[in-house]
Amino acid sequence: MLEVSGLQAGYGGAPALFGVDFDVGEGEALALIGRNGMGKTTTIRSIFGLLKPTAGRVQFNGRDLTSQPPFEIARAGLGLVPEGRQIFPTLTVEENLVATAAARFGAPRWTLAGVYDFLPRLAERRRNRGDQLSGGEQQMLAIGRALMTNPKLLVLDEATEGLAPLLRAEIWTCLKRLKADGLSILVIDKNIEALLGIVDRIAVIEKGQVVWRGAAAAFRADPAIAERHLHVGGTPFTPITKQEQTMSLAPGLTKASEGLDNISWNILGQTYVPKSVSETSFSWHATFPPDTFVPPHIHPTQDEFIYMFEGEFELMVDGRTIFARSGDLVRMPMGLPHAIYNKSGRIVKCLFWVSPTRRLYDLFWGIHNMAEQTPAEVVALATKHEVDFLPPPDAQ
Repeated sequence: MLEVSGLQAGYGGAPALFGVDFDVGEGEALALIGRNGMGKTTTIRSIFGLLKPTAGRVQFNGRDLTSQPPFEIARAGLGLVPEGRQIFPTLTVEENLVATAAARFGAPRWTLAGVYDFLPRLAERRRNRGDQLSGGEQQMLAIGRALMTNPKLLVLDEATEGLAPLLRAEIWTCLKRLKADGLSILVIDKNIEALLGIVDRIAVIEKGQVVWRGAAAAFRADPAIAERHLHVGGTPFTPITKQEQTMSLAPGLTKASEGLDNISWNILGQTYVPKSVSETSFSWHATFPPDTFVPPHIHPTQDEFIYMFEGEFELMVDGRTIFARSGDLVRMPMGLPHAIYNKSGRIVKCLFWVSPTRRLYDLFWGIHNMAEQTPAEVVALATKHEVDFLPPPDAQ
């Protein structure tokens, strides 16, 4: 059905894909997985004409779609649930669904009534605007909107990114039903265990190339594949089931030494003690000595909060200088440039909380286990965990 061969693409002259090859058969589900920054979303953008390939070919049911405009690719039968959902926030649920309705291949499998029957929560919220929905409801709407195009292949980029466990389970249930209904699916997600319960095959992408392809059963049977291609530096992340709850701020002060399993990281002279980690959030205590400087950076997919226990920070937030003191709570939405300075001459203690991902947990392990921590090496590793420094700090 879908055949991607030798696909190359990049941004501003910098190559990102170096000959991606994979295929999705009719009625089949394929997972495209890999570490952050390896080219998964770039591949999807290239398939859908949102990024022009520099070489290679994209074929769908024998038709060459390489470099076709997105509307032609949608007409061919590909439906996209994009990363970040990207619903129309000021339209109602029903208006979002009707806006994409199409029947290009005979009698439509998916109608408004059919989508409401498949996703009953959307029926309950049909008159609510997109920006009034929860994250899980928005993802359901994005799926419903794609189904209204009556696609032959449904493509989901980060199917459950940032969703609470119960909502993730609902999305996986939806995908299992669609697979059972015979719909072809190409899905990207970080939840490998859930993917293995749905897909027929796996394709692992690393540094812009598919480095492993095979049956889901073969992937599960050989843990070395994930160890080799999916872990980043340091100690691999192992789910901590006894701490698999979302973070809550209890009244009073929690002692900095009381971290998860007594873990304590030293990162560039700063002490980090993880407090709670789950699929949806990560929190830690931090102790910053005088003259600590965290260079300007952004979290493109993560909201960040800081609760001040002791001391005073000077922060640069989106070009403005602010001061955070004991008892203050600082919120920095994703994409907001910020930097942290401790010019107070004393130790600062605070609680950090990042939502919706746990990727920083893996990043801190990686930095902590570096043989020699240098700003340049930290920046290089951070970019793989969706922390972008602007600009990179001086490596001297």
